[in-house]
Amino acid sequence: MRSVSSIIFIIMLLCIGCDSGHVPDPERQKLMAKMDSKKAALTKRRNKIYSELQSEEKKLAAPCSTADSIIINSRIDALRDSIYECRKAAEDIDVFWINNK
Repeated sequence: MRSVSSIIFIIMLLCIGCDSGHVPDPERQKLMAKMDSKKAALTKRRNKIYSELQSEEKKLAAPCSTADSIIINSRIDALRDSIYECRKAAEDIDVFWINNK
C-alpha cells in the first residue's frame, strides 16, 4: 500500500512540474546528473561496506584469540565509521538539492 501511495505522490510531483512550464537549465541538469551519479556511487560503496561488516561480525562470532578479537573489533569500528560517512555524504547531497531548488 505504501508503494502505491509513493508512486501516486511521484506522479503528482511530475504533473506539478509539467504544469509550471519551467524548462530546466542545461548546466543544472548536468549538475543534477553528476550529483545523482555520486549518490549512486555512495550507495554502492555503502552496500559493499555493509557486506564487509557482516563478514567481520561472523569472524567475531567464531572462537578466536583476544588479539584477533581486538583486531576484528577495530576493523568493525572502522567499517561502521565508513558507513556513517557514506550516509552523511548522501544526506549532504539531498540537503544541497533541497536548498537549491
